Amino acid sequence: MVRSIGPLGYPLQVMLIVACWAVAACSTGTDRNKNDGDSDQNDGEYALIWPATDSLIDAWARDLWRTIAAGDTLAAEAKAYRLGHTLLLTERDTLSAFGARLQEQGSTTGLQRQGAAWQALGSLLRLDLDTAKAILENAALEGPAEMDSRSERVRNLAWMRIAAAERDTVRAEGLLAELVLHKALAGKDAAVLDLLLSRARTHLEAGAPTRSRERYFEALPAAEELADPVLLGHTYMGLGWSYTDAGDEKRAVTWYDKALTTYRTAGHDRGLITALDALAYSYWGVLPADQVLPYWTEALDLARREGMTRKAAMIELNLARFMASLDSLGHAQIGLDVSSWQDSAIALIHRSEAGFVTCGDERSFLAAKRYEAGILNHAGEFDRSIRITEQLLDSARHRSDQQEIARCLVDLASNANSQGDHRSAIHHLEEAIPILERTQAQRILIQALQRYQFALVRSQRFREALTAADRIKVLSDSVHGIEVTDRLAQLDLRYRFAQEKLADSLQHVQDMELERQQREQAVGEQRARTRLASAVGGLLLAGGGLFFYLDRKRRRERFARQAAELETRALRAQMDPHFIGNTLHAVNGYLLGHDPQAASTLLSRFAKWIRSALESSRHELVPLGEDIEAMRTYLALEQARTGDGFTYQIDFPEDDELLRVRIPPMLVQPILENAIVHGVLPLEGKGHVELKVEDGDDHLLISVSDNGVGRKAAATAKEPGRKKSSLSARITEERLALLSARTGAPAGMRVVDLPQGTRVELRLPFAG
Repeated sequence: MVRSIGPLGYPLQVMLIVACWAVAACSTGTDRNKNDGDSDQNDGEYALIWPATDSLIDAWARDLWRTIAAGDTLAAEAKAYRLGHTLLLTERDTLSAFGARLQEQGSTTGLQRQGAAWQALGSLLRLDLDTAKAILENAALEGPAEMDSRSERVRNLAWMRIAAAERDTVRAEGLLAELVLHKALAGKDAAVLDLLLSRARTHLEAGAPTRSRERYFEALPAAEELADPVLLGHTYMGLGWSYTDAGDEKRAVTWYDKALTTYRTAGHDRGLITALDALAYSYWGVLPADQVLPYWTEALDLARREGMTRKAAMIELNLARFMASLDSLGHAQIGLDVSSWQDSAIALIHRSEAGFVTCGDERSFLAAKRYEAGILNHAGEFDRSIRITEQLLDSARHRSDQQEIARCLVDLASNANSQGDHRSAIHHLEEAIPILERTQAQRILIQALQRYQFALVRSQRFREALTAADRIKVLSDSVHGIEVTDRLAQLDLRYRFAQEKLADSLQHVQDMELERQQREQAVGEQRARTRLASAVGGLLLAGGGLFFYLDRKRRRERFARQAAELETRALRAQMDPHFIGNTLHAVNGYLLGHDPQAASTLLSRFAKWIRSALESSRHELVPLGEDIEAMRTYLALEQARTGDGFTYQIDFPEDDELLRVRIPPMLVQPILENAIVHGVLPLEGKGHVELKVEDGDDHLLISVSDNGVGRKAAATAKEPGRKKSSLSARITEERLALLSARTGAPAGMRVVDLPQGTRVELRLPFAG
């Protein structure tokens, strides 16, 4: 999802799913229907009450121990069952101690086996899989023989959660089938629903969002019938996660909102934290910053109040990454300025690091340190960034983590390049590149080669720089077809998406620093040439001529700065992290649906579009024909990603001379995106988008038409993406105004409301 320890990005879509939830499956609540001898008149006798306060839980515990002492076996088993589920559902640290005491004081085999299962589940809450397995095995709970229905369900629930942590879907399905065989799933018991939800969660952890969604929908009627608000909220969250992992953030947000409302009704703060975190991640990069921030601040306050140290640390890290992803407008929206956001982000990272240390979460701690080093690099505090990165490198060498060693070396090279120490950068990269080649970490290898090429050029080793450039181009064509396929098909999608988003964002801030230095060097060279020309002009021209020349120079430089800023903003608008994340998740859907040919086709198109966007961003103008092909690729990607949710058509004159006319790159792409997202996709049926290019007497006319819901309906819907659409339109208008100023000919945009749909027309002067 996106976008949890996901822009920087991640997500990714992905709502934010993190290491502390890796083994957490949806928990259970009430014991509304009794089994194995309990009469119907007792239904609901031991139902949960929300919110389950500490005083209520203490009262239930005292009642349970009195019942055990009195020898009322059936009542004791039911009350232990209720209390154990309550502790599990509210993630109480006392669950393990409760299970151990139940094993010790239980007067029946059923109570003792329940106790062992609750103790194992308590270990799972602490992410201790090995201890949980040992407890279950030592209690001889491998088979269901001579077990009562309750202890059997709890035992299988514990094994089901272990299967989820290990992403073993075959075992999860087998455990459920075993209970069906032994008739242990009769009735609408909360534990039955818990097992169904845990099975669905196992498929989610295994990277199969479509199969997981099917399982969650199978559980939904039981959740609604049981009417336990917390269990119902868990079902809604599972559906939201399944849509996030499939790249469908719009549907995911709908289920997250339902979960949020349900948890609030129940007063279940821990569920509320999860829903708020997921919504913030989904809205990251979609809503304005000041509308996203309250979700995380409320979640953080609740996590601290509930004592959820790891979750609070993850949210603090997300907030730091969120701040770093914003531009100056976003910082202003949340009350930060250029000089203060970095200090705020670093302070949040330090708090998150302390939280990870408290929890013993080394992996997340190292990720936070890497991101801290990246922000310091971006802030120009290179020495501090280098010290942290060197510490991370020492740790990676101690663990023999080859890929992390290479990452740290690449980060050190970035700092060295930023300081102008290109010799050290080359030294670090020449150690990192062979490691990355051996580990086949192609995405990181491309980043290393880019920095290597930069350092070689600055060292005037041009032949070697050209060789590096050739390797970058070859690798760029294949990276999405190899690395992304492998990772998306095999790893934990939500956690990995967040981690990769973190790494991408770290490289992004370093890339920004390199680009800044390149611009400064170019400006310095230009200034040197200008000073020489000005000196000669001063000797040859009169004062009036010199004034005219300098005034013209200032205008040209201002024009160039405006153009560079607009091109950068336009590229950021085009490289939408949600679009990229959703495309990769669509590829994963094809892979998991056993359609590798469709996945390969989509990956090839995606790589082609990324390359086109990046290549064109280097040029002020590109040939019309190239831009049309880039738009064709974009439309094909969106069509595949939305499951053929619309059709499209491109019409243009077959005139070679016209196709060589040069226009600003990617000018039409945000208009196409707006037509798709806000025009045709909200339709009940399949929509249609048409891109048309016409040759005017002295201008080009490019139009984008759709048969969608129209501007009024789209505005009424108040979709999250409307703000981004407005920003894209404003950037497009500014680029057109700049083009008009450059050519001296009119350029503009016009929006026409059609009987059904909208048409946007662009008038572009011939620029060469």
